Amino acid sequence: GDYNVDDNAVPVDANQRIDTTRELRNRAILAVTSTAFIIKLSELLQTHDAIALGDHRFMLDATTNLGIMAAVDAVQWAILDCTPVALMAATITAFGGPLSELPFVANGFWHYVPESADYLPMSGDLF
Repeated sequence: GDYNVDDNAVPVDANQRIDTTRELRNRAILAVTSTAFIIKLSELLQTHDAIALGDHRFMLDATTNLGIMAAVDAVQWAILDCTPVALMAATITAFGGPLSELPFVANGFWHYVPESADYLPMSGDLF
């Protein structure tokens, strides 16, 4: 096979595998880190009614929270994947996930706190 002189006679294919492995590892780390950030952001938005940035105080309502979360999620999608299939799967999961929990809630397996009543698709704001 072909050899790369700069890498002490390591086959080029091996170097490509190493680069691919590094790239996949870095993307996995970015995916986990960004998802953890999104979860913490969701918690912050749900538990606070306002945030202060410098001298400005921004009120947080359901619409604002949805907009912030949608923007952050879109950035994560654009950085990590950016394929229409992934966007469609995420959109279906965003709406279908909470709806799929309704039988468990109806049968008393778990419950939502009253503050979560504004979560899509549970709220009636857009339907």
